[in-house]
Amino acid sequence: MPLLRLFIAADISPDQRAACAELIENLKKGVQFTKAYPKWVEPDNMHLTLKFLGNVDAERVSEIAHVLDPIAVKNHRFTMGFRGLGAFPTERQPRIVWIGVQAGRRNVMSLAGEIEQALTPLGFPPEDRPFHPHLTLARVKSMRDAHALMDIIRSHHDADLGETEVDHLALYQSTLMPEGPVYKALHTWPLPEPET
Repeated sequence: MPLLRLFIAADISPDQRAACAELIENLKKGVQFTKAYPKWVEPDNMHLTLKFLGNVDAERVSEIAHVLDPIAVKNHRFTMGFRGLGAFPTERQPRIVWIGVQAGRRNVMSLAGEIEQALTPLGFPPEDRPFHPHLTLARVKSMRDAHALMDIIRSHHDADLGETEVDHLALYQSTLMPEGPVYKALHTWPLPEPET
């Protein structure tokens, strides 16, 4: 059976993708005057990753879907918004530039925890770092002029992508191509409306 590179995610809205594209363009304008060379993520490829599974046998997709079905049934739709820029692992060594989840953070943290707990018995080890919900804006390969890059990031610290309703979760396959990753949803779970 072929190995598939898989992750579980919540999608962002078209409006949030447009706001993200505008934010990245603004960041690029500042960064072009530095010697930093971040690799910017295409907004069309952005998702809120809840759990990265890595390379998995294709035959296990139905097994993964089955154990996550109950999680989708009991978690209602919620509002998710992104605000505030930062960097991993530290601002002195920024390898990942991100915008964090503000609205809906508690829902996202809870979902990620439930997903992790459900998949651990299937042999997917828990993350060794605390979960920090975010969208990756850029990856930084070299620390060249990192301080100047972070000055630009800090100047946009309060950037806001707006809010959207999360009405489903998805299991994605990621195929790495020379021009960038291609994502395909293998399974989606609709989330029920909140009870009134």
